[in-house]
Amino acid sequence: MAEEDEKLRADARANRDRILDVAREALAADPSASLNSIAKTARVGAGTLYRHFPTREALVLASIGRRSMRWSPSRPSCWPSTSHYGLSGFGATGLPNSGE
Repeated sequence: MAEEDEKLRADARANRDRILDVAREALAADPSASLNSIAKTARVGAGTLYRHFPTREALVLASIGRRSMRWSPSRPSCWPSTSHYGLSGFGATGLPNSGE
C-alpha cells in the first residue's frame, strides 16, 4: 500500500486518507453504514470513494489495515478484530472460518 500511496497526487492521497479515517469510525459505530454516507462525511464524491476502494470489502480491509499499522502475524494479540466491520465469516486469525 505504501507504494500505491507514493503514486497518488497529494490531493488524492489526502482524499484517500480522509475516506479511511471516516470509514473506520463509521463502520465501528454502524457496520452497515453505507459507502455513500461514508463518502459524504469524508467530503468526497461516491466516484472518488469507489475509485480508491471498488468494493465494500476493499474499504473495510484497508481501514482495518490503517487501524493496525503495527499488525504482526506472529502476535495474535495485535490482530485486528473483523466482527465489528461486518466480516462475521472470519475467525480470530482474519482468515475465513472453516466451518468447524
